[in-house]
Amino acid sequence: MRNVTLPGRKTLITATEADWAEARIAEEQRIGAEKERRLSLLAVDFGFDPEDENTWRGLALRLAEHCVPGFQVIDQRPSKPGRPSGTFDIDPIKLLDDVRVLIAREKRPMTISSAVAYLSTTEQWGHKSKDSLERAYRTAVKAQARRNVDSEQELERVLKTVAFGMNPTRRNKSRGK
Repeated sequence: MRNVTLPGRKTLITATEADWAEARIAEEQRIGAEKERRLSLLAVDFGFDPEDENTWRGLALRLAEHCVPGFQVIDQRPSKPGRPSGTFDIDPIKLLDDVRVLIAREKRPMTISSAVAYLSTTEQWGHKSKDSLERAYRTAVKAQARRNVDSEQELERVLKTVAFGMNPTRRNKSRGK
């Protein structure tokens, strides 16, 4: 380094190429040492001992699993957002009965939506919104219709087997069933 004094100004310090190269090397060494320190902290953070020789392969694998989608293995499907199915706390049969009784006792025609809206204001059903009650009602009607169809098909099957003199619980081998 050398000092240069300009007329009427303060003294400036100028650096030679060698000084700049030396400063760059010192800065690179400082940065390298800081990276080594942080890498050791990262290994400790992921549960590895920085002094162990197998640490770096394990850390690389753990980081890949953590950051790279191709390394992430999913054991099960992610759950869908919202409330899990099967945690329905509305008794569908009671709701069906309440809606039908309410519609039957009204003197003027009442829609299902208005009956459910009224029920959502009562003490028994007031903890549920109109939309959730209406959705539960429609689901219960569909389930009841499926049960009725299944019951009718079962009754028809039993009547056919009795009419042909077959045991309804066993298949008749002579008829190829």
